[in-house]
Amino acid sequence: MNNVSDKMILGRDKMIASRFYLYMHLPLDSTVGLLFLERKTGQSIKNAIEFFLKELLRTNRQIKLERFVPQSLIDEYKDAGIVDSFTFTDFITTGVMDGNGIDEIVRGYDVSIKITPTRENRPSYDLIRNALGFIGQGNFNIGNTTKSLSNFSKKKGTLKKDNKEYSFVIGDDLKIKPMIPINDEMQDEETGMLKRADIKSMCDDLLAQIHEEVYIVG
Repeated sequence: MNNVSDKMILGRDKMIASRFYLYMHLPLDSTVGLLFLERKTGQSIKNAIEFFLKELLRTNRQIKLERFVPQSLIDEYKDAGIVDSFTFTDFITTGVMDGNGIDEIVRGYDVSIKITPTRENRPSYDLIRNALGFIGQGNFNIGNTTKSLSNFSKKKGTLKKDNKEYSFVIGDDLKIKPMIPINDEMQDEETGMLKRADIKSMCDDLLAQIHEEVYIVG
């Protein structure tokens, strides 16, 4: 399947084989390394990556993996302006009555709810947690199932300033986890894959930007 938005049921003898770009920086004079990982909508490879790294970097010391958001990126988001939208996505199953109103049938639905504050009510970055706390109290009803937006499995949003858009994902703890967007020019139109030279150059620049923050020079 070349189009990752397409969905189909796979048998036990089939697997999903998507390609993800990984950029690793492992300096020999430090116990800290960095991994830049491509993120694709609707796909999570966190567990596979953790297993891969522990096997690749097998040592007599315990390997600890942590998500790191550079302060420079956080500051960029704080200065990025106002929240343009929130999007809540989940797969929800519910029971509905058949045409005769006798038997209940269980059905599943892909649900995506986008909330766009009015211009005068759009919160700044510092007020995102307050806005999410208020919006998350809302409930979505379908069939005999009710689910609060705060319990949706995927929550993300966008910030806008000067016609520039910044994306961010929201963790279960409601802490903002900014994402670095990849320009369309870095993707091959035919294969949909990232152009290796261009994405490597982008990661090289990002590494240079955060290097001093990660590796404190005495």
